[in-house]
Amino acid sequence: MHLVEVTDVEHFTPEYFKFKTLKPEGYDFKAGEFAAIGMEDKKVLRAYSFTSAPEDDFLEFYSIKIQDG
Repeated sequence: MHLVEVTDVEHFTPEYFKFKTLKPEGYDFKAGEFAAIGMEDKKVLRAYSFTSAPEDDFLEFYSIKIQDG
């Protein structure tokens, strides 16, 4: 498990947004893979597909807001 900092959030609509995080040193993934992401103070994990390229120095994900989610 990696604890990373969210560095950017961009909203496209009130429900649709993207966020970027720092990429841990040595962290590798292949296109099409996903990560289980949660908040430090919550026990719920959600699956997010990487939208950044494996060679990028950040991790990027797109998401939608879900009421009570």
